[in-house]
Amino acid sequence: MIRSIIGQGLRQAGIYSKVTRARRFLADSEYRQGLLDIEKDVIATRRAIGRFMSRGAERADPGKQVLIISMSNLPVLLKFHALLAKALQLRGYTPVILTKSQGKLARRYFPLFGINDVVFWDECVRDNSGCDRIVDGVVKTFLNDKPTIQDIKRWRFRGVSVGKHALSSATRARLRGQFDLRDPETFELFSRYLREAVKSVLTAEKLLAQRPISKMIVRDAGYVPNGGIYEVGLAKGIDALRVEMGQRKGSWLFKRYTADTAGQALFSISPSTWDRLKKSPLTAEQAAELEANFTDRYDPTSQMDVNLYQSGKNFIPTDDVRARLALDPAKQTGVIFAHISWDASFFDGEDLYDDYEQWLVESTRLACANPQLNWIIKLHPANLFKLQRENGVTEETEMLALRRLGDLPPHVRVVHANTEINTRSLFPLIDYCLTVRGTIGMELPCFGIPTLTAGTGRYDGYGFTTDCQSRREYEERVRDLHRTPRLQPEQIEMARRHAYWTLVRRQTSFDDVGHITTRPVGEARHNLHQNLSITSRSLSEFESAMSVKAFSDWAVEGESPDLIV
Repeated sequence: MIRSIIGQGLRQAGIYSKVTRARRFLADSEYRQGLLDIEKDVIATRRAIGRFMSRGAERADPGKQVLIISMSNLPVLLKFHALLAKALQLRGYTPVILTKSQGKLARRYFPLFGINDVVFWDECVRDNSGCDRIVDGVVKTFLNDKPTIQDIKRWRFRGVSVGKHALSSATRARLRGQFDLRDPETFELFSRYLREAVKSVLTAEKLLAQRPISKMIVRDAGYVPNGGIYEVGLAKGIDALRVEMGQRKGSWLFKRYTADTAGQALFSISPSTWDRLKKSPLTAEQAAELEANFTDRYDPTSQMDVNLYQSGKNFIPTDDVRARLALDPAKQTGVIFAHISWDASFFDGEDLYDDYEQWLVESTRLACANPQLNWIIKLHPANLFKLQRENGVTEETEMLALRRLGDLPPHVRVVHANTEINTRSLFPLIDYCLTVRGTIGMELPCFGIPTLTAGTGRYDGYGFTTDCQSRREYEERVRDLHRTPRLQPEQIEMARRHAYWTLVRRQTSFDDVGHITTRPVGEARHNLHQNLSITSRSLSEFESAMSVKAFSDWAVEGESPDLIV
């Protein structure tokens, strides 16, 4: 009671956050060390680029602005956004950084790059408080109709997918993929995000009407408020570029969007690009690059993988893997590759099931009923650091969903994220693959393994996967999966071409201007778990770097949806 009264008094005085941070700084040595490490990084960055990177602002046209939505407080992302802002500033655009006022590091890093126009989203929202009554009314009316998850995913406000944005944000906050709106706490959480999503649309419309924004760069384009700002920009015809960290260390993925292509996954080859690329066989050199990529992706000692998914995992002989998992050697094996059920769950494409957890549970139920095959439930290795980064939990949240099925029969085995078995060791055992739209669905067909998808938006319809149009079709195919033939040579070739252009050439490396470092999985919660050190030592060196020039040419002069180098 006393603590509550004190807390209320501190909030009224406007110092609650400061006092809370001070207490944590004094009491939590890990937190304290993290802040000190960031301070050292700011100083090191200033020393490295302070002499030259702040120059060049005179080239920018104030009437030609690029909005960079940078809501994260992680130094690696702030510095990369600053790098992109600088590249476009040198090509005549005035960067405008949209961030949160509590993200204090934005005000430390961006000025080092000569980027000083910073707008705080929470202040924009407060200034738009006049629309609160409209927001509350719209949300109340929608929720009063007791919408289903599918209703929510389809719901748009002023043309923006606010339902999906709110669902993605709420699942991320709960670290669970499924929703039961009958639960009061879940309902309240979702309602809050839905209000924020609706208000983000109205606030973005006001913001974009006040500034001459002609380009936009955004990551996490399915969360609140990024999704609303991004989709309002699409509706206004703004050149919208999405970016995310690639799978190869030092690389990033870019895609240009319009209102018509908003449902395509960022980590994909756009249909127009694929129609051109699929016609050309891989050269011997390209085929060797693809093989090297596969090798590096699963090498536990390789530093290529930005998240080090296979670190500490061993290549184990096929017979030993079969024995460890108690697989019947007389049967073929199907593998269900689980997604992280709460991470970017509703960003792109359409799903046959309500969410990743429901798909996993129903696919496992079908596996239990099909003893013609051995079955492996492969939980995603990203759980190791994603859950630890969030709250230190070590067990995969997908296990909470699977336990609803009770004890699994002997022909169904679960392989956990912390297994010592390297994923590549499973490849010789896999005869069939089930996924919604995971990366594995573009890899295994390269080895002739049939892959069944339960969602669109990434590589469905490209000729090397079996794509179902309904739950009924999907379930019938899983029941009869053991009769599915291996892929034909032409399908394998198509898969290899797609994998090359997606896994190798769409991963745009910026190693020539900045070096990415990754700390061990055990330090996932550290704000510098991943970090970016700028290696350019002059403005001309930075501007003439191959990566900066490729990005700038594509962003400023190009029309292609995919940046491929």
